[in-house]
Amino acid sequence: MIKIKLVVGEKVLNIFSVYAPQGRPDEEKEEFREKLSDRISEVSRGDIVIVAGDMNVYIGRDNGGYEEVMGRYGIGQRNEEGEQMLQLCQLHNLRIWNTWFIYEEGRTPDYV
Repeated sequence: MIKIKLVVGEKVLNIFSVYAPQGRPDEEKEEFREKLSDRISEVSRGDIVIVAGDMNVYIGRDNGGYEEVMGRYGIGQRNEEGEQMLQLCQLHNLRIWNTWFIYEEGRTPDYV
């Protein structure tokens, strides 16, 4: 995980570049989520947080209970890691932006 802090005019952007563990023990995945959550919590109130990278999760289509976090255009079926990522986004008031747009049939969006 890498964090870049940029000052753009009067705005402060905190950009996290991440790669979540895939095919690893659950403890390692949980450690990653906890570390990411801790780092996001360290960001000053009022600063902008952007998390970009490969989360290695499936959040699925159904946004029930997560309408503030994701749009109506997710894909596939949610897995356990996807549920946990949605909870993390909800905790930190983050959005999964590419679920708010319709994509051409046959094209798979990259999730960030």
